[in-house]
Amino acid sequence: MLHPSRRRYVLVLIGCVAFTAMMVRAAVMEPNILMVSGALLFGFGVVASALYLIPGRAYLRVAADGLVVRAPFRVMRFDWNDVENFSAYEISTPYSTRKCVGFDWRELTPERQSFLQTLGRGIAGVDMGLPDTYGLDHHELAALLNDARARYATEHGISPSTLADLQLHGAAARVRKDRLPVLTVGLALICVAVFTAQTASLGLFPSAQQLQSAGGISRAALTGGAWWTLVNANLLHANVFHLVFNLLGLGILGTLLEREVGWARVALLYLISGVCAMGLAVLMNPRAVIVGVSGVIFAVAAWGVLRDTHRTRGLGTVAWGMLPAGVIYTFFIPGTSIGGHLGGFLAGLAVGRAFERSAASETVTAKG
Repeated sequence: MLHPSRRRYVLVLIGCVAFTAMMVRAAVMEPNILMVSGALLFGFGVVASALYLIPGRAYLRVAADGLVVRAPFRVMRFDWNDVENFSAYEISTPYSTRKCVGFDWRELTPERQSFLQTLGRGIAGVDMGLPDTYGLDHHELAALLNDARARYATEHGISPSTLADLQLHGAAARVRKDRLPVLTVGLALICVAVFTAQTASLGLFPSAQQLQSAGGISRAALTGGAWWTLVNANLLHANVFHLVFNLLGLGILGTLLEREVGWARVALLYLISGVCAMGLAVLMNPRAVIVGVSGVIFAVAAWGVLRDTHRTRGLGTVAWGMLPAGVIYTFFIPGTSIGGHLGGFLAGLAVGRAFERSAASETVTAKG
């Protein structure tokens, strides 16, 4: 019988209480949906962490008849013959890295997965994660559970899940990844050139009015007939930190995608997602001046998660790994355009789905 670390949940409780108080105070002073949502989120964290501290409310039981996971709000029981391959993994966010342990279902194959199972598998790399590491190192806990399964399970042959994984990795090895990322490199260089010219005329930290005069998008610009800012605003950046972080994301994700699908498809994705990101950004925040290529980065990530749902290669690993950090960054970092990130992500899903369905249809036709 393993129990969660009390020290960890005491710290979590203190942190959640502090953040809840901050969010409530901010919501009282200036009511808005973001502060209210934050107060509810951290308030739930207060309740959950307090329940973890109550003896007997949370534990992991490892026995011959199976695995029992008790959390504050539910109890889960798993037969050793239904699970396999316990793995240690990490989920990184802008604030911390969470160390976890999870497992695969022996009978679960990709075509039988639900949307939520695909989402969880993509982010974590396992079919199901345990809620805690119960005071152990995550690698140590994974080894303990794998030893228990080897001792108590009666089915040890290759499972449908393992066979499907082998087939996916075989297919991943055949994916073409030799195209040069000329468009992504070109776009990055254009952003650097535009920022250099922008800095020469406006300085390192331009105001919103200066960014708008340089081609940043806003409702005022659109109503004034400057529709070209839907494209131009993607090339501008608020400061050097904004530029560097965006170019890192674009350089890594854009290169991985363009190596697989080629410059022509990526060019269409960049154009459509840039327009959609800026359009939705203005609709959701009409008073702001929006700049930056981050909406395009979210579009590339969206196509990446569609194209590599099980993280069988670099594209899926990076795209899925970006999601938790991207969501937290979008909703909790002041000054971030929620509409821009959301618009780019939705555009990436639409464009990626269209191309992936087209590619699948061409493959079927060729086989026929």
